[in-house]
Amino acid sequence: MNQRYQDAKKMSENGEFEHAEILMKSICSDFRALVERSIENDLLCGVVQRFQRPVHTLKLKDLAKLKESDCNLLDSLMTKYSWFEHSQPSESPVELPKPDELMVDMTKLKNWREEYSKRSTEPSGFVKA
Repeated sequence: MNQRYQDAKKMSENGEFEHAEILMKSICSDFRALVERSIENDLLCGVVQRFQRPVHTLKLKDLAKLKESDCNLLDSLMTKYSWFEHSQPSESPVELPKPDELMVDMTKLKNWREEYSKRSTEPSGFVKA
């Protein structure tokens, strides 16, 4: 959603498809890493993280705000943007998303993160002991 996206869109619109494709691949790769970090830091509230030994059990209570729709959104984004990170058979190449489609996905993640961070950790029906 920054200058790199604007540059890729402009290159695509100007017919500089090779340069636009290289930049879009880079953006898609970075976006996938961001989705992965959102799973660790936002969805799992930092309870567990890659390459770290401790499990932060005091943060477990924050997982109460988790909904199936959260998992579905992040799973769909991880699946979609993992295609660009892993080798694909040459007989069935995966096309990069169009710049506008990438913007829609980036906006979805941004909006989800904002909403999730404000969400209460006490879902309806939750009773404290």
